[in-house]
Amino acid sequence: MPRGRLQELRIWVPPELYERVLRDAAVRRASLSRCVRDRLELCYEIEADWADALESVPPAGKAGAAALRHKILDAMEERLAATLEQHALRQVEAAAGLRSLESMLDQLALWLFVLMPLPKRRDAEARNEKGHETHGRWRNAVRRMVEDGGPGEASR
Repeated sequence: MPRGRLQELRIWVPPELYERVLRDAAVRRASLSRCVRDRLELCYEIEADWADALESVPPAGKAGAAALRHKILDAMEERLAATLEQHALRQVEAAAGLRSLESMLDQLALWLFVLMPLPKRRDAEARNEKGHETHGRWRNAVRRMVEDGGPGEASR
């Protein structure tokens, strides 16, 4: 196969595996094909690491088996550390985005409640007080809804 050219590969997978790959691709923010390609590359890299470990360890006795286990675990630990670091970075990004979204929604709700006219009183002080009260009730309701599992769970 010529280097540098992408080759198409078509496969059929069971629905459970397909759903798992879809979730993995969503977490990685990658296309489905990119996710499958990354997983295949990782699988071959791990296989190569194990082969290297097998070649460099004498196969005889308990000492050889222990050395082999340590080499394999060291290689896997390096991969896990790199993966966890990537997940930690994504988690920090997601938390920052969530805080930003929460702040924007909070400000929008507050100003909607403050600016909505009251049926009988029109002065700004009463509107501001009523808006803050309504906003507080709204925040508590949203918090309770999230604690209960979200809008889909509360309606069941």
